[in-house]
Amino acid sequence: MGLGLAAIKLNLELWERGIFKNIKSVIEMGSQELHLKRVDFDNLLKESCIENNGKKEFSNLENWPDFPRCSSKALYELLGVEK
Repeated sequence: MGLGLAAIKLNLELWERGIFKNIKSVIEMGSQELHLKRVDFDNLLKESCIENNGKKEFSNLENWPDFPRCSSKALYELLGVEK
């Protein structure tokens, strides 16, 4: 399973509204992956005024949908979630 375009966009919107401000951890049901193309991910980050999209943790998005995949952990860390 994974986070697709709509789920990532929702997370970014919640972050923009300050909902993630005090969130320190996220619980997922199993390991989640980001399921979208790098160009789409970069555009979403740009729309949210997040410039840290060159993170090496997201480099695998260039291979999507092939392996290796990109963990959603990197997205949550980008949004300020500690664990």
